[in-house]
Amino acid sequence: MLTKPILQRAAGTPGVAGGRRRDRRRTARAALAPLLAACFMLVLVLLPAAAARADHLDMTLGSGGQLYSVQAGLYGDLFGGQQQTAVKAPPAAAPVLALDTTSQGGKTSRQMVPASQDASLATSPALIYEDGSKTLFVVWVSQGINTAVKLTSYDGTTWSDPIVIISNQYATKTPPQLAVTRDSHLETDPASGQAVTHHRTVLHIVWSEDAPNGFYQAYYAPVIFEDGAWIGNVVTPTHLNDFDVVEQAPQPASTGTTPLVYTPAVQAGRDASTVVTGFASDVSGMLTTVEVDALPEELRILADSCAATVAGQGAQYFPSQLSVLADLIQNVLTANGGAFQPEVLQTLISGVRGEILAGAADVNTLAHKARGFIIDSGFKFSARGLRPFAPGGVVAPPKVVEVIAPGGPSHFLQFRVDSTRPWPTVGATGLQLLLAHTGMDVLAAWTSSTAPGAIVYTRTQPDGTWSSQQQLQLSSSLTQQQALQVLERRIY
Repeated sequence: MLTKPILQRAAGTPGVAGGRRRDRRRTARAALAPLLAACFMLVLVLLPAAAARADHLDMTLGSGGQLYSVQAGLYGDLFGGQQQTAVKAPPAAAPVLALDTTSQGGKTSRQMVPASQDASLATSPALIYEDGSKTLFVVWVSQGINTAVKLTSYDGTTWSDPIVIISNQYATKTPPQLAVTRDSHLETDPASGQAVTHHRTVLHIVWSEDAPNGFYQAYYAPVIFEDGAWIGNVVTPTHLNDFDVVEQAPQPASTGTTPLVYTPAVQAGRDASTVVTGFASDVSGMLTTVEVDALPEELRILADSCAATVAGQGAQYFPSQLSVLADLIQNVLTANGGAFQPEVLQTLISGVRGEILAGAADVNTLAHKARGFIIDSGFKFSARGLRPFAPGGVVAPPKVVEVIAPGGPSHFLQFRVDSTRPWPTVGATGLQLLLAHTGMDVLAAWTSSTAPGAIVYTRTQPDGTWSSQQQLQLSSSLTQQQALQVLERRIY
């Protein structure tokens, strides 16, 4: 079922999300430090299944051939007597993150991640290296008085201030899962009039946390970089469970519990601009996959140029000469639409002309309506223009979110349900959720005491049901990591 997408502006604030007022909490944090250190191993034990999915993200390769790895622990255990010259050394019992960098020659150096030194318990660190800006990103869960997902970047010399993503500051969170998309576009520089190539990187972060209703819920948040620089806005995380239509029913009935609620996933999607997320709901008993598409910036350029012209020049033609204004807008769209196929551009132009000729209450409303039409039309070309389809019936409508950058251009993200089906029976140990790049197929893998030395898995069938549980036997020539890679290729 296809319904009109919801275009909304993403709530959020520049800088640190939520406007944290830290000063009055420092004393309380300091008092909690010994307790956090004592609880360090306990937290790792409480989330064994969720931590498994992040294992392959604690190591990554840099553009210069350097190998990065990160681990969480107590400062005294990770560094011993080693002194950190860049920052003041914390107490030995303080939980921190350590980054190891191994050069091509095999020499390894260790340094503390400065932003992890905040008297909070740092758990489940993960790494992604962004080649375009030659920047390493470190993401982790910070557990203290406030619980948040934190991100910091390292350019080989300098660490950035942390970016803090908060949904519910008091909720326990699972290890964040990461994926990255990259794209580029040409845009005319207003000062020089020359075409300039801009590069965009979007870090897609997914996790789950306990909700007031007693169930774990999944969340998504993007961190967007333009030409290697963070755009300066942390948006309010998107509640992925809102895309589970069964859960949104007036009185959904819980069908039991599944450890899948602790292991939401995000993986590469159909192309360089999309990722696929997957999550399970204890409320509905469904497992849903949602595609997140960073819509091309060329679409935003076209929409903004149209809206600016209507708002800036439309008053002289409004409301008696709308056909003249429509001709003017047609010329503007033609001049700014060189990135689009002619047939696509003509379709957009025809639609915008119709919106303008239909009129509006005032010029600003007309400008907003024309801009919205272009964005709403552009999202429909996702998935090659096909309607959303999911095994099992009705799906939630697509949604387009506008991420506003302070002093910069907007970015648009589209959320589109790919599939929804009852979740399978799985084990809790080492559980991982693997997604096809289209989001239509899913594979769940875990280990079990009843199948020692093997990975147990089940995957979706063509009719939308789940296969019987199967085993992939490990051996000296097939490690657990290799087996998971085989399964990832199998589902992809």
